[in-house]
Amino acid sequence: MQIATTGEIPTRENLHDLFNALQWLSLPNSKSTINREHVQRLAHGGDQESKSRSRERDVLTMFDESGVIVASSDATLLELLRNFQWRTLFVDHRDEVIANMRFYLVGHGLMEKALAPFIGITGKSILLSVTNEQLDDMRLLDRATAEWLSIPAHLSSAQHLAPLPLLGVPGWDARNEAASFYDNTDYFRSARTRQKQTV
Repeated sequence: MQIATTGEIPTRENLHDLFNALQWLSLPNSKSTINREHVQRLAHGGDQESKSRSRERDVLTMFDESGVIVASSDATLLELLRNFQWRTLFVDHRDEVIANMRFYLVGHGLMEKALAPFIGITGKSILLSVTNEQLDDMRLLDRATAEWLSIPAHLSSAQHLAPLPLLGVPGWDARNEAASFYDNTDYFRSARTRQKQTV
């Protein structure tokens, strides 16, 4: 509420809040949309009647803390990611991933974790289909992410945010130069494993 009423970003002397403030500068449309969606739901009183956040606010918070924007000019690569085809994506199509995909950390909690990366660190991704010219256009990606977050259906379930094992992204960890790195199925989980966990 404070951000909406005062326009001020509360920032204590810690990295978590610093990263949050920096993301307001980098992704103003996305961050303001997250804030607006929270405020609108609080204003309607739904969350105040319950001890827990609504599902929609959980999704918003998840992306705000652990979000990644994944942009690709090749829709096939996005489908591989969406379907947990990690080895096919990051090994068999590695050159295409490097050329046609971009991965941008959004979550300020995730940014803090990335200072000391560990096997298990995972982002929650919004997948955007763009042109090659738009891959590095942060203003456009910010607007597209804000639009995605404004669609009520997208906030109905956390499953609309695609899990991304960060250390599998080419160039983000030296170990993933070896194809065997992706054999760790506890980290690079299959869709079947995820379905079992959510049943």
